[in-house]
Amino acid sequence: MRFLNSLFHTTVVDRDFTTLLAEEDSYAGKNSGFALSCIDGMLLGVYEYSPMDGSSYLTLPPSIADRKAVINPQNIDLECFKWAILAKHVPSVNSFRVGANYFSEEHRYDFSTISVPTPVSEIILFERANPDTSINGYGCFTSFDDRPLRYKLHGEEALARHRLVCGTHKPILPILPPEGSTLEFTTLCKTQRLPFVMYADFEALLVKSAQRYGVNTEALHTHHPMSYGFMVVAADGVPAELMEQFGIKRSPIVFHGSETVDDVAKRFVMDMAEKISKLLKTVNVSIVMTARTE
Repeated sequence: MRFLNSLFHTTVVDRDFTTLLAEEDSYAGKNSGFALSCIDGMLLGVYEYSPMDGSSYLTLPPSIADRKAVINPQNIDLECFKWAILAKHVPSVNSFRVGANYFSEEHRYDFSTISVPTPVSEIILFERANPDTSINGYGCFTSFDDRPLRYKLHGEEALARHRLVCGTHKPILPILPPEGSTLEFTTLCKTQRLPFVMYADFEALLVKSAQRYGVNTEALHTHHPMSYGFMVVAADGVPAELMEQFGIKRSPIVFHGSETVDDVAKRFVMDMAEKISKLLKTVNVSIVMTARTE
């Protein structure tokens, strides 16, 4: 077993190192101007995989139980998923205790396709066996009882963390577009042809920041522009002499900042945006609205 573990670790490290080399080549090819000099070290985090599944009865903390809003069937077996499903059909009197009141309702669903304790991956099997039933599962990756756990929080500390992370957020259901669908612009009649279009791209450095926005938001980094590139494309009817008159080049332009020229964004505005603005103000003709077009 020790040999197998060593072989597994060697394979994983070799695979990840190959991935890093590939990312280095990809990054160097993006014209960023940066190059990887060396790797000072590597931090490898190893965690025990604990898949979420059902188990037996767990006592709820008083802050949840006292609300009288949660049915927590008290069973002594590993069929907690079954009792949670049947709880809605059991009268509220003694619904917290699993007995004949639950056994008499087992005929309502087909539980033959799932195992016990029931893992999350088998919920889909239960739904297929019961087409009129849909299950919403909410996972909690902490334990609220006082049993000490090695790899995750427990007890009141876990409950406090759970409230901090999940208490202020409502459950959401992401709705994705149908598979194979595409986004298409169809209202071409509402478009207007423009004499110029500018294609521009900025490269920026991530500068550490401690600026706060309100009470709950803190900016960890700010984007500091370091270079830009752009190209102005004119419509077919725009004469080249007009472009030259206002100092607007049609070829791609790339600018890199330096210690003397640090305000790259301001340089971009002065270099191109103001020139195009002056050109448009010179050649643009005001639109005359008639009673029909209004």
